[in-house]
Amino acid sequence: MSKRFLIYLLALFAIASLNANAANEKSYTSHIGVVGEYHDLHFVELTDNDEPLNEEKGTLWFTGGGFHWQFSTGLFGEAFFKQADDTLVYRGLTHLGQFVTSETEYYISDLTVLMGRDFGATSAFIGVNQHYRERNILGRPEVGIRGLYEELDVLNGIFGMRAALFRHKPFHLRLEARFATSLDSSLYYNDGDFDPVEISPGRQVSYRISAELFYNPFSRLVLSLIPAYEYTTIEQKQAICGISRWHTGRD
Repeated sequence: MSKRFLIYLLALFAIASLNANAANEKSYTSHIGVVGEYHDLHFVELTDNDEPLNEEKGTLWFTGGGFHWQFSTGLFGEAFFKQADDTLVYRGLTHLGQFVTSETEYYISDLTVLMGRDFGATSAFIGVNQHYRERNILGRPEVGIRGLYEELDVLNGIFGMRAALFRHKPFHLRLEARFATSLDSSLYYNDGDFDPVEISPGRQVSYRISAELFYNPFSRLVLSLIPAYEYTTIEQKQAICGISRWHTGRD
């Protein structure tokens, strides 16, 4: 997966260098940013009949950072990394149909690299995203319920557009719509009873819309607030025969 990510990343930088050759090397702006995100997460697995089988709810706090640069031609690039580590409430059914409540330990890391062009009031971009998630559903030994550990590693391709309002004002607004689809992915399961199993999950598709409010109180400092909504689906994929799980279905 990491090799595939590097190939896409190098391709993006090659495209950027070809477009930037005509620009004066000193004619660019850049800044470094710090990321702090609050996520209200609702994860649901469905049966073959699209009925809820189990769900996890809770909040995740992401921290991270990155940088942005833009040439005088309008060509820009961004790279940001963020991660979160927390516990969510789990409610669902076992493979025997027994309802259970528990907790799920989550770790998520997310690296995004974008290349695009700013046309003034609007801009467009493409990019790649490496999304890694550890999900550890804790067992309930007192009632004979075992846990389940999984790792999901997804490489996404991204396309998006932005629209800027009130540019060059102390307060300005940027609207963004983003579409992402998986280019490569792997899913690792371990329930403790059988040998660990790795499969290729179904195609993942994400949609994200956001409205970013910028405030520039003085030179070299910009603060922003970004309310956003993101919806992700993972198509159903049959697990390899023989794996023992709490549940079957799709994300």
